[in-house]
Amino acid sequence: MMPFDPQLIPAYKSNILISACGPILSKEELLKCLSYTPDVPKNLENIPVEVRKHQMMSTRMLHIPSKSGIEVAQTIDLMLRQGYVNRNPKNVSTWRVLYNDSNC
Repeated sequence: MMPFDPQLIPAYKSNILISACGPILSKEELLKCLSYTPDVPKNLENIPVEVRKHQMMSTRMLHIPSKSGIEVAQTIDLMLRQGYVNRNPKNVSTWRVLYNDSNC
C-alpha cells in the first residue's frame, strides 16, 4: 500500500507545517517503521560463548509495536496535522493571532 499524500486533503493543502510531517502511513507502514529487530551475527557457532552473551544483550532493543502502540502513533499524527491546520504560516490570520493585532 502506498502512503497517502496529505496534500489531497483540502484542509492540508499548501501548509508547509503539515507537508513536513510527511505522508500519512497505513497501519502496516507504521508497523514497519516502528519495528526494530537487532541483526543476528553471521557464523554464530564460530563466536565464543563469552562474546555471544554480550551480543544477546542487543535483544533488549527489540521492539514490535502493539496494536495500541500503532493507535497511539496514528492519534499523535492526527493531532499534529489537525493542530497545524489553523497555524498555516501562509495565512495572514495565523500572524494576526500570533501578534494579537486585529489591524493586519
